[in-house]
Amino acid sequence: MRAIREKLRAAVLQGTALAVAGVVATAACGEKGESADEYPLSLLGCGGENYGGGFGFHGQCCFKALCYASAECLPADSPELSQRLQDAGFPPGSGRCTCQRDGQPSVSGPFSRNDGDPNASGNGNCCYVVGGIGCDGRPLMIQGEARVAPVIARSDWGAWSER
Repeated sequence: MRAIREKLRAAVLQGTALAVAGVVATAACGEKGESADEYPLSLLGCGGENYGGGFGFHGQCCFKALCYASAECLPADSPELSQRLQDAGFPPGSGRCTCQRDGQPSVSGPFSRNDGDPNASGNGNCCYVVGGIGCDGRPLMIQGEARVAPVIARSDWGAWSER
């Protein structure tokens, strides 16, 4: 950080501050540059338990890249991130939920776009690797993580009530 500050100070003295600030801002927001790496292709794909087609979860947890365009990328734990990525296919929580696999968080990033991934969804420089799985109902969101209650068959659900 100190080196960047010194370079910026020198640029101001030379009258080129706006050009340097533009380069620093571009690199910081997810363009290919010093501070934003492409997402690793190894983070993509499906795995973990296969839940089949029953009630609750469906299939496997699958990770894909979702991107949006912005001058400033949001952190992966930002509450606004799911809205920004909605058009790219962020799991809405009903019919499709976020998921984790083998210690990989449900959302990681921001990354810059990886040109080696033909399946990245959405356009833009701010990319995130997001895990999704088919699900029933809406999960309870706690600190950005989806929690779903286990499905338990009980006889009282169909019992008659006088109320």
